[in-house]
Amino acid sequence: FSSSFNAHPRTEIDHLDEQFQIEVFKIIQELITNTIKHAKATSIELQLNLVNDVLNILFEDNGVGFIVEQNVNGIGFKNIKNRLDKISGTLHIDSMPKRGTIINIEIPNLVTVPNEI
Repeated sequence: FSSSFNAHPRTEIDHLDEQFQIEVFKIIQELITNTIKHAKATSIELQLNLVNDVLNILFEDNGVGFIVEQNVNGIGFKNIKNRLDKISGTLHIDSMPKRGTIINIEIPNLVTVPNEI
């Protein structure tokens, strides 16, 4: 099993509000859990990018994929959507059987916490 993780710019992401970071962590945890339970993937790629106060989470696996319309109402995706509703995020799922899954999440209007002196 292989995985890769990139965060850019890491320092600014590290300085996002702690409660917000916890929500993002739980969303990513749910994505990984879904992949382990259902996807039969051998690889996961995760990218976090913060641009113009918008956090983009790009999660990709090479698993079995699924028909999006038939699978977005599972408990995992419901949990993710509930968390995203709290922080005004959007979720886009791109998947097809035998092709893996790409999940793109955008969370706007973030303000980083200034460095403590």
